[in-house]
Amino acid sequence: MKNYFKILFVLLTVNAFTACSDDDEALDSQKPTIVMSEPEDGEAFEIGGELHFDIDLSDNEGLASYKVDIHNNFDGHTHSVVKQEAEEPWSFQQTFQIDGNPRTFEAHEHIQIPAGIAEGEYHLGVIVVDAAGNQEEAFVEIVLGHEGDHDHDDHDHDHDH
Repeated sequence: MKNYFKILFVLLTVNAFTACSDDDEALDSQKPTIVMSEPEDGEAFEIGGELHFDIDLSDNEGLASYKVDIHNNFDGHTHSVVKQEAEEPWSFQQTFQIDGNPRTFEAHEHIQIPAGIAEGEYHLGVIVVDAAGNQEEAFVEIVLGHEGDHDHDDHDHDHDH
């Protein structure tokens, strides 16, 4: 009878260790992926207008959420000192839940750009989190306002003379 209990104890112990190692191997450690179709890097948008983006998200197990983060990329160099002092840079953050933890998800969002914000270069980032908590991010630079257009207009004007 003692041998029976010893054998049972050994089998249960081995089984417990095996179950733990199987669980460790089953953990999802793969990051999700992001393919950002729009906006393109360097794309310009009107202040007071609408910014839209298209992203394709995927994961080997399941997606949980994604966050959109827009913040300025000002480095102290400005073309219009008066505007920079009078208008505040824009900042936007919003998290979107993905119901049902699908393996793929296409996000198409429209975000209103407030009037009266500072023109300039901004970063638009997408941070995606899968059901296991793994995270990936992608950023593009966008331009809000007409900073890029002023240089182009001056260049065209020089050719007219």
